This record gives sequence, structure tokens and C-alpha cells, in this order.
Amino acid sequence: MKIPSSAIRVAVAGNYAYVTAYDSGLRVISIADPSSPREVGRVRTQGRAGGLALSGDHAYVVDDDNGLRVISIVDPANPVEIGSYHVPGMASGVALRADYAYLTDLYNGLRVISVADPAHPTQVGYHDAPGWIYGVAADGGQVYVAGYEAGLLVYQFYGSGVEEGPRPSQLASREPATTLAGNLPAGAAAFDAMGRRMVNPGSGIYFVRSTVGRESSAVSVRKVMILK
Repeated sequence: MKIPSSAIRVAVAGNYAYVTAYDSGLRVISIADPSSPREVGRVRTQGRAGGLALSGDHAYVVDDDNGLRVISIVDPANPVEIGSYHVPGMASGVALRADYAYLTDLYNGLRVISVADPAHPTQVGYHDAPGWIYGVAADGGQVYVAGYEAGLLVYQFYGSGVEEGPRPSQLASREPATTLAGNLPAGAAAFDAMGRRMVNPGSGIYFVRSTVGRESSAVSVRKVMILK
């Protein structure tokens, strides 16, 4: 069937195909009879609709001029926008995992948006990226981003904020804060309080994640003051 604009992305749930149609927003197509698809609902977005992901009763639409639009599809014939998150650049892609939407901002890096409350999406993490970035996919603990010049970029998100974890061998106790002079030990990674990994942390307080002993699955997270 024809759509009155350029079709960009499609996702299917049940008897419906959801199509982002650039200048004409999100179109809902009944595919109960695949030989005769028909449009049953639509909702416009402020900008041009591109990226798309579905989760439960919601469609997450990338609006390149404005950011992320959250649309209720409880009634596919009457989709309604219930929430949004604006980005400063140009949103280009979205992927979902658990309660997070991973949103690529073409010029301004990867943004992690909590959609635990779909009506009030909130940024909880951010990572800069080299050059322009487009597509994004999330699988397990990793986020995969397609960069125009950088190729494939792989990120890991540890949650909205970081806190000290229990000792792997003593689940009831916590490790004390530590002072560290100089560089991190081999195999350790430092994060700020928002969960952003710091490649070359300067002096300050960080959360340091490292393996314990010979078991790579035993992980320790400690609050550390780094002095340089």
C-alpha cells in the first residue's frame, strides 16, 4: 500500500505494522490480512519521523528535529503521544533494552534515556562519540553504535548511576573508600556518579570496577579517591 510520504522504518506487533513516514509521522497498518494491508491509525510528530522501536503498549519514534517521542499504541487505531525527550542536535536512531532507550544524537553522542515511566523519559547517561553516529542496537550489557567515520562503536552501560557493590565473597559487607595515587591498576575501570566511564580520570572521587582474584566473574565496585 502507498504511504503519503517516504517510509523509513517498520516494526511489527501482533496484527499491526508500525511505519515511520518521515514528514507524516507514525502510520499504523493492519496486516490481519497480509494480502490487503490497510491504514487504521496515525499520529504526526513535530519533525521528521525516522528511527522506531516497540515495547509493550508504546512506540518509541525518533523525531530528527526534536528527539524521542513516546507514543501509546494501546489502541492502535488511535495512537497518542504521551511523552518526549528533546536532544540538542539531531536524533538519528533508537534501541530499547529493559527500562532504557538508547538514543543516538547525530552530532552529540549516545544518550541513555530512562523510560521506566514512558510519559516522562529522563536522561540518565551520556557518552560522547567521534564524528556522526546513526544506527544503534542493544544486546545484553552492550550497546552497538554505527559511526559514519568511526565504524562500529561498542559501549557498556552499568545502570543509572553507580554505587559501591558488596564484596563478591562476603555479600553482607561493603569495601571501604580507598585513596589511590597515580593510575588505575590493570583491568580496572573508573566511572563517575552518572555511570559514565572515564578513560583518563583526573583527581577526584570515582567508582572503580575491577575483577577480584582469578575469577573474572567476581567483580568489585569501590568508591575511590584518585590523587594525581
